[in-house]
Amino acid sequence: MSKASRAQSFKWIGLIAAAILLLSAGVVIGWRVALSAYQRNVAFFTGGLAASETHIQEMDTMRVYFEGPPETALWALERLLLTYYRYHDLRGEHPGLMSETFNMTRGMTHARIANVHASIGQTRQYEDHLAHALNLTGHKSEAELFRILELHDRAWRSKLNQSR
Repeated sequence: MSKASRAQSFKWIGLIAAAILLLSAGVVIGWRVALSAYQRNVAFFTGGLAASETHIQEMDTMRVYFEGPPETALWALERLLLTYYRYHDLRGEHPGLMSETFNMTRGMTHARIANVHASIGQTRQYEDHLAHALNLTGHKSEAELFRILELHDRAWRSKLNQSR
């Protein structure tokens, strides 16, 4: 084999190796772009599902809280609290804001549960949920918490009356 044909062989081997490297890089880059798009889509649709399920459950729970027997209201509020915890990690693009909103929402739910426990004379459960509510909402006193809860409940009553 002559030097010219040997050089020609190395040239072709180099071109083939370069083509393989470029194709491999294209596959890796394409995979990462596709994976990123997939993750964005999953986050978007999961967030929408969470918002939809939570909204429907909140509406049903608040109806029971205002109009139903205390035992049923407790059951519904506790299920709503479980739903909030289940979707805790879906914070979207604004994790700080969502975290604050999430804590306030959970806190108000604990306050409602405490309210129901108080109405049926369950002091220990009342105190437990009151402590959770004060901790999550950042309110300093029970009176302040229940004043804010009353404002929230008025808004919910209005929303429920409009949806009928």
